[in-house]
This record gives sequence, C-alpha cells and structure tokens, in this order.
Amino acid sequence: MAQPDENLAADLHAYLRTRGWDVESTGPIGSMWRCTTGHSAGREIGVPARVARESYEFRGVVDRLSHFEGRKSHEVERNILYFGVDIAYLRAANDVIIADTIPLTAGATMIETARTMLRSSATTAQRPRAEIGGNYSRIGDGFANEVRMGHTEQGSYIIPVMVRVGAPDDERDDQDPLTGLDERAITFESAERRVTRTFAESFDAVVDRIITPGREPRKADIHGLISAGASREFISALVRILSEPAVAEFEARFDWAESQRPPDAVPKSITAPSEAADLLVKTARLMRAVPKPRFDILTGPIVQVRHERDNSVGFASIRTVRNGRPCEVRVWLKGGVPLEVHQWMNSGRTVLVHGTVERAGASGLNIRQPQTFGPLDETFLDSPEDAVT
Repeated sequence: MAQPDENLAADLHAYLRTRGWDVESTGPIGSMWRCTTGHSAGREIGVPARVARESYEFRGVVDRLSHFEGRKSHEVERNILYFGVDIAYLRAANDVIIADTIPLTAGATMIETARTMLRSSATTAQRPRAEIGGNYSRIGDGFANEVRMGHTEQGSYIIPVMVRVGAPDDERDDQDPLTGLDERAITFESAERRVTRTFAESFDAVVDRIITPGREPRKADIHGLISAGASREFISALVRILSEPAVAEFEARFDWAESQRPPDAVPKSITAPSEAADLLVKTARLMRAVPKPRFDILTGPIVQVRHERDNSVGFASIRTVRNGRPCEVRVWLKGGVPLEVHQWMNSGRTVLVHGTVERAGASGLNIRQPQTFGPLDETFLDSPEDAVT
C-alpha cells in the first residue's frame, strides 16, 4: 500500500491555488475545491486528505486536472510532484564518447563533483568564503544531506540533482516599524532555495568572470567569485570533472520550483568547457591567499523597501545570512530609494551589499554607509582588501 506523502499533499494544494482553485468545503476524508478563474471556472474537484504518489486517488486528481487544463496527464503530474523542488540537471557531454553512457571513472567523478559543489554552496550560502578548508557549515551540511539524486536521463549523460525548497519563508525579524514611511515588502526565499541559488550564481560567476574572458586570472577577479558564493572547493570540484578525458564540457541546467520566484538574473543553462580546466586550477590557487576583509559583504534578495517622505531618506532590506542565521539587513540609501531598486526587488534579483553592519536597538541590523550596493551579477568590489575570507 502506498504511503501518504505530506510534501506531496502540500504541493498539490499549492499547485491548485496558483491555478485559481479555492477550498469550498472540508471533510474527514478530504476537501472539495472549486475553480474561480479561466475556462475551468465553476468546475469542482475532490482532493483526498491523505495523498500518495502511486495511489488511485492521486491518479484520479491528476487525470481530472489534465482534462480541465487540456494537457497530458504526465505533464500535470510532473508539475505537481516537483512544484516545491529545484532541479539542477548536471550534464557531461562529448559528442564522440558520451552517448547515454559514460566511463565509470568519469561517472564517479561527476557524482562526486555534484556533491562537492552542492555541499560547498550550502556552506558559502551561510557565509562567503574563499576557502572552506574542511570547515563546512553544520547548518549547510544539514541542507546538503537532504539533496536527492534522480535517475540519469537520456542525452549525453545527465544527472538530476533535486533540492526540496518548499514554500517561501514568511517569518520576519522582530523589528519595530518606523513612522512616516511608505513601505513595500515581499516574502522571503527559503533557506534551501538560497543554497540552490548560491550554487547557480557561483557557477555563473566562474564562467562569466574567469572562463569567458579566457585570460590569466588576477586577484581582482577573485572578489566577484567569493561574493557570488564560489569557494576554492567549488572550483576544484569543477576542475576534476573538466579534467576527465571523456568529458568535453560540463553543463548545469536549472528548473526552478514553482513554489517560489525563480532567481531573475541566473541563466537557465550554464556551461564550462574542458579547455577551461587550466584557468580554473590557477584560480583555485589564487583563492588560497585572499586578504582579511575590511567590510562585511552580504548577498540576498531585497524583501522590503521604505521611504521617509519628509527628508528623502530610504532603505532597502535584504534577506541574507549572518553568523549562520537568516536575518534582514537594512541598507540606507541617500536620496531615497531609486526606481531600479524597486525593480530589483520585483524581479527577485540577488544584490550585493558591501559595508559595515551595525546593530541599532529595535531597528535591528543596518548598513548606514554602503560602499557597494547593486545586482550581484553586475557589481564588482573595489580592492583586494575588501574580499571575504
């Protein structure tokens, strides 16, 4: 008998809500839902209280939804099953050698590469570091240990890596509101989504700032990598798979969970060619000797903006992690909050802020004089002394 799955039940309910369905009545064995929008408006569907993937009841719900939506059942089922799951499809390709199979040593290296890249990303999602050196975050490892690997898929050699990110985190820090302000706020990304976003942004930064320029890496190049979440361990793992004779390129393609907004500035697909291995070896060496930082460097999405109408003072709050704990940090902006900051918040872009964090009583954590503030993928730090360790 199939076992009920609480995550599946939650994802099914969230799927229905995003498509215009509302609960009409609830009983001991389930609930009745009515569609309120679109061409299915007025239609009803019964949803069992206990849902199991292989059950007849779940299949019945999927079949009715597929009929209402005019889509194939397997497409609807997949959308529900992975509604709260980020998937990174990791692909090793070589047109000559790899065609659905891969040499055993290369396959083992690829799985270990995936594990190390995810584990290091889970650590640097808590605090950016140039080199982890075995000091992996306990909190990060807790997230990494929950990551699942799916069956390999056809097409070169593809491994789906699955991270359950669930729903956004609606909890807010206990900070008193200020009077006389215009305010806009949105929900937070979950801690698990921060890990997968950090993985994607780290890989993208390596390609954008090291591989694409195709020149000898310099110390100035390292700052953007660290801010994005890349570490020496992350880059060394990438080197290992790119150094396999059977692998011509390594690709990560991201399918973001519907339960949260996708990271706006992260490419759908990121690819590193095997020819980049030597550059990345040199990059990893440079990351061993990064100066101690003069300022705090934090990254995260903007979750709140406020304007003080009388004197044009404003701030943007970013959701980040500091000292291993999720928090909001208010970044004060002279002259108010520009329109582009609202756009960054609306699109869910990751921003980089660089400055000194101060705690100010009930107002919580603040950066009063940011040295740098802007989208992560467009912002560069000014000097080697400002790097993070």
